Amino acid sequence: MNHNRFEYLEIEERQCSDLSAVSHNLNTTDVVQRDPSAAGQLRSPDGVALAQVTAQDLSGYQAQPDRVDECSAPSITGLRVIEVIGSPGMRAGQFNFPTGIALDREGILFVADSYNHRVQRVTPGGGVAVIGSRGSGKGQFLSPQGIATDEKSSFYIVEQGNHRVQKYSAGGELEMIIGRLGEREGEFRGPTSITVAPGSGDIYVSDTGNARIQRFDPHGQFMSMLGIAKIRGHSLAHPHGIAVDEFDNLSVIDTATRTIAQFDPIGRFKRSIYGTRDGDSPSSLREFRNPRNIVHARPGQNTGPIVYVSDERSTEIESNGKYGCLLAFDGFTGRIIAQVDDIGRGLGSLSLASGLAVGHSGTCDEGGTSRRDVFVSDTMNHRILRFAWN
Repeated sequence: MNHNRFEYLEIEERQCSDLSAVSHNLNTTDVVQRDPSAAGQLRSPDGVALAQVTAQDLSGYQAQPDRVDECSAPSITGLRVIEVIGSPGMRAGQFNFPTGIALDREGILFVADSYNHRVQRVTPGGGVAVIGSRGSGKGQFLSPQGIATDEKSSFYIVEQGNHRVQKYSAGGELEMIIGRLGEREGEFRGPTSITVAPGSGDIYVSDTGNARIQRFDPHGQFMSMLGIAKIRGHSLAHPHGIAVDEFDNLSVIDTATRTIAQFDPIGRFKRSIYGTRDGDSPSSLREFRNPRNIVHARPGQNTGPIVYVSDERSTEIESNGKYGCLLAFDGFTGRIIAQVDDIGRGLGSLSLASGLAVGHSGTCDEGGTSRRDVFVSDTMNHRILRFAWN
């Protein structure tokens, strides 16, 4: 690796046939547990090894034996786990509080491995590459939080610690750096999320510490700012997750007001969505507790658009009173059509769901309804879960 380019060293994977360390309450014949260390074969597209990955770092995606007794039956409606990616640790294929995730046009998964201060790149075949190291220089990261890809499979990394965005081409070339610490246009304070509009290519960054959203053109030039729209009588106070739909409408999660605000492609406030109460019960799934991220799935065969939201919800089981859940909404009506709300370490359980990404493939039921798979950062379990529709 030089200062302007990443060389991707990938580790071949094989599917494990022994899944004894996963929950017996699930049909494990349908679950893939990747183990890139099993084959032990290293490769790089141009023969150059990535400096951060060595033969000693190849633990792969191995199930953790200490989790076996803690697996519990998942409470899932509509969604099931079909793949587990990652385990706790610092080696390639392991994560330390993963947050933002994104998929490019080739199905390559990018993961913000936040507490390891790096990004990991996972191919559909299971090859994994470690990108970057801790620091403030080019190709270095400090607490990466958000990841996005564009129509050219370039990838964008939001660094909360360095208060900036780095953009790399699909081939690993550094193309630009946006931002620094500050409050002026083009400056950030603790940014958390990023999204790229599929139509215009405009870049939106959730400038959380400055309580605003900044918009840049595809070349990184500042365009406009969102931060004064009234949502439930309040301005944007703590914007976090952001996403654009197929029409370039922007959705913004404000964790302070526990609301999702929607803006049109030119930045005009349209409405607040999915934040209405369903009765007075605080446990109602219609009232967010601490929403974190959002992603839009385009319409599939015989189905409309779906909006996925990761949220923290109250529970009497956990001493800290919070855990992560995944909600799927009908994009037209706002009705909940699926949820994952089980706490724990077993398959199908979540502990602080955060990043979301929609896959390029999915399942089709007997009625011909097709829905794409969804990937979720299971942050406190240090892994990524892939869900398919029942």
